[in-house]
Amino acid sequence: MKYWPLKVAKAWFSELLKAAETEPQIVTCRGKPKFEVRAFESKVSKGPKNLLQILRSAPPGFTDLELPKRTRERPRKLGL
Repeated sequence: MKYWPLKVAKAWFSELLKAAETEPQIVTCRGKPKFEVRAFESKVSKGPKNLLQILRSAPPGFTDLELPKRTRERPRKLGL
């Protein structure tokens, strides 16, 4: 991970984006980290792709979650 001062990041923006394709880049303002630049594709491709994968990757204890029972009530009418 590389740190880029804001002034340098603005001047070398295309290089910043090329570097972000391989690993996240940090942009600093007044010496403090403010922004993280990363490639969109790498962030999306690492996560679960469907609901089943999301549920299977749930943290421990998630299966103990108690959900309220569903009722057969009719939806309420809205006076729009």
